[in-house]
Amino acid sequence: MSEEVAQELLGQPWDDIGKRLLLYAARKMRGKTWMGVGGGDPTGAYEAQDYVSTVIAKLFTGERHWDPRKDPSLFHWLTAQIDSEINNALTSLRNKRAAPASWAAEQPDNQTPESLYFEKEQQKETEEVLLGFYEFLEDEPELQEIVGACIFEGITERAEVIERCGIKASEYDSRRKRLMRRAGAYKTARR
Repeated sequence: MSEEVAQELLGQPWDDIGKRLLLYAARKMRGKTWMGVGGGDPTGAYEAQDYVSTVIAKLFTGERHWDPRKDPSLFHWLTAQIDSEINNALTSLRNKRAAPASWAAEQPDNQTPESLYFEKEQQKETEEVLLGFYEFLEDEPELQEIVGACIFEGITERAEVIERCGIKASEYDSRRKRLMRRAGAYKTARR
């Protein structure tokens, strides 16, 4: 990696890029056929964050080369790399095999394939709404920070969110009120 590219990489807003890439990868993976199951679990149990981590690691190890002169947007270049990784996984022989027979034996007795399908669809819909709301808050990064802590880090307790965001309780309460108003606006906008 050239010194110029290394300097360019150091100046990138990695927190923002990482979150946007995670959203991108999650959307890209949604609805694909994995292990013979439409909307099933990805090959090798890879999640969106695994594809993001792999692509960034390949960039820094030199396995993939970004040229800022050819593609000045690192984010767009990284999305193309994620597309490549996901497409490779989709076309791999491992993914072409049907779900293993042991899969059915591992499922709880009360879950039919139909109920599993509907459960996964509900989960996807919930994720889509949450990720859409996160993007909806792009103009208010302090609110986006709270939602991001909940979505990406699983932090839901008030005290933990306050600690994670490094704010006072009164500031959290103020942001929460604004967040509720924006949630109402998002709900109206989705109709």
